[in-house]
Amino acid sequence: MDYVGVIIGKDLGYDEETKMLIVKRDEFKDKGAKPAKPKNGQVDPLDELVRNTYKTLMTRGMKGCYVYCCDKGLEKYIKEHSEAKFD
Repeated sequence: MDYVGVIIGKDLGYDEETKMLIVKRDEFKDKGAKPAKPKNGQVDPLDELVRNTYKTLMTRGMKGCYVYCCDKGLEKYIKEHSEAKFD
């Protein structure tokens, strides 16, 4: 595909206080892909799943990718850290 469009839902956001991407388990709606909750001290496997899913989708366009973020903090973060030009 030449271009792709990706909508980043409420399951991925950006915490401006901690300066980190956050995955919101309660906003993840794909019941077929939802991994079990992590045990004490383990990293949430949903974190890796969500990040990898969006990364895969965003790298499918040969010429470009259009992105819409439901989380405005994440939108700001992507704009600040992107090499692309925005209108």
